[in-house]
Amino acid sequence: MQTELNAAVPGGAHLRETVRTCNRLYWMGAREAAQVSPQYAETVFGVTPDTAEWLVSAPLEAVLDLAEAPVVTFRMAVTPSAVHNRAPRELRHLHMALGAAGARRGLP
Repeated sequence: MQTELNAAVPGGAHLRETVRTCNRLYWMGAREAAQVSPQYAETVFGVTPDTAEWLVSAPLEAVLDLAEAPVVTFRMAVTPSAVHNRAPRELRHLHMALGAAGARRGLP
C-alpha cells in the first residue's frame, strides 16, 4: 500500500500541502499553548508531558520541521459518529476552518 502522494497523482500535490498545513497549525498551536502552560498543551493538544516541555523552548524551525511529515501528525479527539450526529455544522467542515486559519496566519 502506497502512502506517499506524488505530483503525478491527481490532487496529490494539493493533498500533500493540506497535510503540511494541518501539521503546521497543530504544532504552532501546541507550541503557543505550551508556552502558556505545558499542562494546557497536554490537555488541549494531546501532547505528552515530555513533548509539552520540549515545545516551551523549542526553536521555531524545529517545530516547523514536524510539519514536513508525509502524514498528519495528530489524531482526531472525537469519534466520527460524534462529528456527524452531534457536532455543529461548522465542525463538520473543519477542513475549511483550518484552511482559513492558515490563511490568516500567512501559512502557504
